Amino acid sequence: MMVDIPLRGRPVLIAGHGREVDEKVPMFLEEGALVHLVGRAGHVSGLASHSPGLDRDRVRDTAREVMPVISFISTEDRELNRALVEACRPFSQIVYVPDDMSLSHISLCAITRAGPVKIAVSTSGKSPAMAHIVRRRLDVLARNGTLVRPGEASAVEVIGGLRERVRGAFSEARSRKVFMYRLLMDPTFQSLSLAGDVQAAAARASVLMEEMRSRYR
Repeated sequence: MMVDIPLRGRPVLIAGHGREVDEKVPMFLEEGALVHLVGRAGHVSGLASHSPGLDRDRVRDTAREVMPVISFISTEDRELNRALVEACRPFSQIVYVPDDMSLSHISLCAITRAGPVKIAVSTSGKSPAMAHIVRRRLDVLARNGTLVRPGEASAVEVIGGLRERVRGAFSEARSRKVFMYRLLMDPTFQSLSLAGDVQAAAARASVLMEEMRSRYR
């Protein structure tokens, strides 16, 4: 099972160095997390805090101070990984070590983005290398617009802005789901989204919402 954890404004501790850390620092920053780095990374701007030195006490003290929702540990040294996990685990909701699933609460997916759509690739920790290979293939499709078309990306933006209104209009989850599917299948909404006319697409969504509400009264 894959779970999308909301990270915006929440603390994340990253301890270590190497390729995995270099990849994960910008990924967590893009999610809006407050990233506290203990160690080295290729990207260090925008961090909530940064301690270049890497040792067990420093990791423990940082974890105790910020109480991270996720502690990400990757040092390319199995015994050091284990020591850092023991140091931060009491203060962390989730601990993840990409090179040792026995130390981890979860398995992080390889993520590719196509506009507002995120696509996760996972082998449940069995072969992270394969997950990265598949992700790179998806990256190519995302860049050339064949994975998620521009109109579909616009539709996601419109729907995201309507979520609170939809909750207010339909009290039952089933009704909300039916409306969302009808909206996505509506030819007028599709054409407006494809043209990138977000305002007109949102107006069309409002019309469809009122029509459906009138049927349910």
